[in-house]
Amino acid sequence: MDFGRAIIALVILCRSYGWALNEGDTTDDTVANLTKLLNNMERKRYLKLIRPMSGGKAVQVKVGIYIVYIGNFRESDMEYTIEMYFRQYWKDTRLAIPGLNQSLTFSGELPDILWQPDTYFENGFNGRLHHLTVLNKYLRLYPDGRVLVSTRLTLSCSCDMDFRKFPMDEQICNLYFASYGFTTRDLIYSWNDEFVSCARDKENAQFSLKTIHYLNGTRTYATGDFSYLGIRFVFVRRLSFYLTKIYIPAMLVVFVSWLSFFVDKNSAPARVSLGITTVLTMTTLLMGFGQDSLPVVSYVRALDLYLIVCYLLVFASFAEYALVNYRSKLTHTRMSVQKSSYPDDISSSERSSSGEFPNVSSSRGVAKTITVSRTQQEYLIENESSGLDKWSRWIFLPTFILLNVFYWVYYLVIDKSSY
Repeated sequence: MDFGRAIIALVILCRSYGWALNEGDTTDDTVANLTKLLNNMERKRYLKLIRPMSGGKAVQVKVGIYIVYIGNFRESDMEYTIEMYFRQYWKDTRLAIPGLNQSLTFSGELPDILWQPDTYFENGFNGRLHHLTVLNKYLRLYPDGRVLVSTRLTLSCSCDMDFRKFPMDEQICNLYFASYGFTTRDLIYSWNDEFVSCARDKENAQFSLKTIHYLNGTRTYATGDFSYLGIRFVFVRRLSFYLTKIYIPAMLVVFVSWLSFFVDKNSAPARVSLGITTVLTMTTLLMGFGQDSLPVVSYVRALDLYLIVCYLLVFASFAEYALVNYRSKLTHTRMSVQKSSYPDDISSSERSSSGEFPNVSSSRGVAKTITVSRTQQEYLIENESSGLDKWSRWIFLPTFILLNVFYWVYYLVIDKSSY
């Protein structure tokens, strides 16, 4: 290493990318500290390609994370975005500066001239370093050789989501990071005392963060054993949007379909239009209003189950009127047939006091007794049809309420206890 060139290069870099010392330091102090650092690096033949304690114990890298924001959940792609300050601590005795009583801070791209762990994020498929207004990265060097590197990152990470309980679901998303090339013989990760902390002033519109779990272990690959750390986030979906946009409208549609039982069966236009409107409205909800961001899955979700039940109830109310109308017409037809079989030469004076007609011989000589007057026929037809409506009024709505009780108790109380 050319000592003179190294001094000049470091001074230029410090002025270009940033150098921080305690207040009161002068340019002479800066040069003196740089000289000590470079002398120590040259004496120990420092190379950034070689890890600290090469050939000896594994480097212990401690990690701390401050999460600025978690959000931008994209269920269709099963991914989420996290912004954080990623901090790594380790000790490199080659960088120890005897006699220095304060830390040195390098910012910008200057830290890249020193050895750093080759940390990568296993389930991160896209990310960036922040450059506003400068590269958001610094390295702090302590007199005993301890090193801190802090970087501001934004990552897009994959998350295996399960939508069976949507929208009462809890999603578990992990963030794993490890060394890309160093096995456990060379580098071991562990959590710093601060672990992970989160900014509390930013809320996500889709999910709320329920709990955070910390993971630490070793993964075995064909190339060796690698130390890793992980964070397990448990998110609870916010239900209010789906209540106001889907559940409550579906309940109201079912309630409107129940009101059709109170409409006179002879008001065919009113009942038919009401039935068609409710069926089409439920079809719109069932086709996925408010669910465009969800992926196509091969299983039934909790919301699908609710909408299917609502759709069946609405369709059943429409089918009930078809049944009432059919039975009414069928009864009318039977009575008309019976009326046409009566002899035309029977006068009203021949009726008995009970409303029955006397026995009349047909052309085949078989005696018939006519027992029902016209007024009684109409009453029986009306009573038979309206009876089905009355039963539907008492059965339909209580059934829907009972199904709601089972549904909400299961998904909000019983099923939540399984987590």
